[in-house]
Amino acid sequence: MILAQVPPEEIEEAWSIAAPLLAPAIEMGEEMSLEQALEHCHTRNMQLWLVAEDDNTLLGVFTTRLVEVENAKHCYVMHLGGKDMRKWGKEVTDLLAEWAKEAGCTKLLSQGRKGTERMYKDFGWEFDSVRMKRTL
Repeated sequence: MILAQVPPEEIEEAWSIAAPLLAPAIEMGEEMSLEQALEHCHTRNMQLWLVAEDDNTLLGVFTTRLVEVENAKHCYVMHLGGKDMRKWGKEVTDLLAEWAKEAGCTKLLSQGRKGTERMYKDFGWEFDSVRMKRTL
């Protein structure tokens, strides 16, 4: 399994394969558009990651954002898409945790659909809160 952070100068090329997998998560989150996510990756406000088999078959993609909070720094997994996550989620979580620690972070944070809670627990995450919305 390969986990690779896409360098800013390669974002445009990688985006063509990443966007279709990220689109459902970005649309569900309702916090930004695909175009805004791309711009955040270009400006290094977010990081784009690719997950692949050893033969380079793409399994998943995700974005992260490093967030400064009072007396701490957190790595927030913003958007996640792909297939067979149960096969690679634990290993990717562990590798991402190492990267986040090296970046000075004290926590990994994420949110997802209700059905993903059990899977995330299997990867070492703990349930923290519930996100709710009311459309106006």
